[in-house]
Amino acid sequence: MTSSSSPPHDVLSNLARLVSATLRDKVVLEQCDVISALQSQLESTRVVTVTGYNGSPVLARGSLKEGVFDDEVNDEEGDVGTLWCVGLRSTIDEERHDDVDNTNTVPMNQLAYIEIRIGGILYATSEDIEGTKLALGIRKGNIFDTTTHHNTTTTTTDGTNQPRDMNRSVVVEFNCGQTKTAYLTFHLTDFPKGDWRSLRSLNMHNRSIAIRNEEYHEQQQHQQQQERGLVEFFGDNNDENHHYNNNDNNDILDLQQQQPNHEENDDDEPSIESMDMYHYITERLAIQHPNQRVILTSVSFNVGSVRDAVAGIGGRGNEFEIEKERYLR
Repeated sequence: MTSSSSPPHDVLSNLARLVSATLRDKVVLEQCDVISALQSQLESTRVVTVTGYNGSPVLARGSLKEGVFDDEVNDEEGDVGTLWCVGLRSTIDEERHDDVDNTNTVPMNQLAYIEIRIGGILYATSEDIEGTKLALGIRKGNIFDTTTHHNTTTTTTDGTNQPRDMNRSVVVEFNCGQTKTAYLTFHLTDFPKGDWRSLRSLNMHNRSIAIRNEEYHEQQQHQQQQERGLVEFFGDNNDENHHYNNNDNNDILDLQQQQPNHEENDDDEPSIESMDMYHYITERLAIQHPNQRVILTSVSFNVGSVRDAVAGIGGRGNEFEIEKERYLR
C-alpha cells in the first residue's frame, strides 16, 4: 500500500525553500526601504524654499532638480554669468482651495524679511539684497517667470503654458559674496498702473543717485591713494638730506594745493543718500496697499554655488547632459 504523504526529506526541503524565500524577500524589502529613505534624503537636500525668519513660515518652494540653465545678461554692467533658475510655487494658499483668486500668491508685507534656503540650509536673507539694484519691469525673465504653467496650482484645459508678461515684475539681487549670488523674481500683477509708473520713476532716480554717490566715493578713494603715495615716496628720505627733504615737502604742499579740496567744495559731495527700494516696496508700499499680494515665480543661483547639486541631477536625457558638460566644465 502506497502512502499519499510526502517523504520527510521532501517536506523539509520545501520548508527550507519557503524560509529562504521569505528571508530573501525580507532583505529585498529592507533594501528597498533603505533606498527609498536615501532618495527622500537626497530630495530634501534639493528643496529650495523662500521663508520668513529662521525658516518659518515657508512662503514658496521649488526643487533644484527641476531647474534650468540661463546665461542671460544679469546685471547693468553687462556681465554674463550662468545661472541655475528654479521655479517657485507658493505654499501660503495650498490649503485654501476656495480662494482661487489668490492661488499661488503671497501677501506683499511678508516679504519685508525673507530667507532663501537650500535643503533647509540658509543661503541668503533679505539683508543681502542690493537695495539700489532692483529691476522693475525691465528684465526678460526665465521660463518660470514668463509662463504660468510652471508656477500655478491649476492648469489650463489644454495643458499648455500661458504667457505671463514681465511688465509688473520685480527682480532683486542677493549679494552674498563673489560666488554666492541669487536673483528673486516676483510679480505685482494687479498693482495700480499709475502707482507702478511712479514706483519705476522713483527706482530709476534712486539708482542714478546711487551711481553718482559710488563715483564720488571712488574718486575720493583714488585721491587719497595718490596723496598717500606721494607722502610715502617723498617721506623715504632720511635726515642726512634734510635740506632736500624740505624742498620735497614744499613740492608736496604745492601738489596738494593743486588737488581739488573736497572739504571746501561742499557742492562736490553728494547731498542725497540713495534709499533701499526693496524695503520701500515691502514695508512702506505694503502699508499703503495692505491687500496687495505678489506671485513668487523663480529664484536663480550663481551656478558655481550649486555646482555639485546640479552635477548630480540625472534622468533628464542626453540634451541635459550636454548642457551640464557645457556649463559646469
